[in-house]
This record gives sequence, C-alpha cells and structure tokens, in this order.
Amino acid sequence: MVALDCEMCITEAGFELTRISLTGFPSGAVLMDELVLPHNPILDYNTRYSGITSKMLEGCTNRLEDVRERFLTLVSSECLLVGHALENDLAALRTCHGRILDTAVLFPHPKGPPFKSALKILARRFLRRTIQDGAHDSAVDARTALDLALLKIKHGTCADGL
Repeated sequence: MVALDCEMCITEAGFELTRISLTGFPSGAVLMDELVLPHNPILDYNTRYSGITSKMLEGCTNRLEDVRERFLTLVSSECLLVGHALENDLAALRTCHGRILDTAVLFPHPKGPPFKSALKILARRFLRRTIQDGAHDSAVDARTALDLALLKIKHGTCADGL
C-alpha cells in the first residue's frame, strides 16, 4: 500500500504536474518526492494550493515521463494506491490504476456528491491534525490520506463519528 499526492500548476495547456509524492505503509516513509517541469509555459504556479514556486522549479529537469516511469516501478498493478481525489492525481500523471482507496469517497461530504470534503478538513476532523496551514507539502498530504484510510479500515463506519 502506498499513498500518492500530486501538485499541479496552470500552463498554457491547462493543469500540469509539478510535484509527485509517494509515501509507504506502514511507516509513512517518503518513497518518492520529485518536482516536475511542465512541458508548456507556466501561467500560474497555483502556489496557494500547490506550494510550488518558480524558485523551486529552477534547475528542475524532471519531466512527466521521467516521474511516471519511476511511479510505475514503485506502484505495481497489485499495489493498493491511497490518496484524496485520486482522479486528479492520476490524470496529472496521465495514467490509471485499478486498486485505489480514495479518502474523498471513504469520507463522503455531508451534502453528498458531487461535493467532496477537503483533505484539510478531514485531517482536522478525524485526525485532529492541521495541514496545509501556510506551507503546502504534498508528502504530508499523501501521509495524511494514508492515515485517514487506515483509520477508516480500522474503525469502518464508526470513523464517521470520531
């Protein structure tokens, strides 16, 4: 089981990957944390949400293809992939995976679909943890999603009442 979080910026082609983080189970150790230089010119680093700045990408030579190849070596088809709103991360990686645990689905929004609770809100409510307060770190977000999934596995529907 591994947890994934990706950060994207806005380029001339839309959202493109700028960072990928993978953390492992059970320790939460960082398996991969790489910055990615988009193929298209960046219009907005989306720093408020991504934590990515122009300075961070200076000298970065990783491209989507490089990190996707490494991702696919670390995450086999049998591996359980955990994350929050994983459809966005997998779209940014331009890949798919058949075995996922998505905390946006495990912890449904009180209003129901199409609404999704933010990871920050779920972390505060269920883990009593503050994340994304100031500096944004995708490795922290991946670990938080992993911890939420483990909480749900341990407590099932009782986790909703924590």
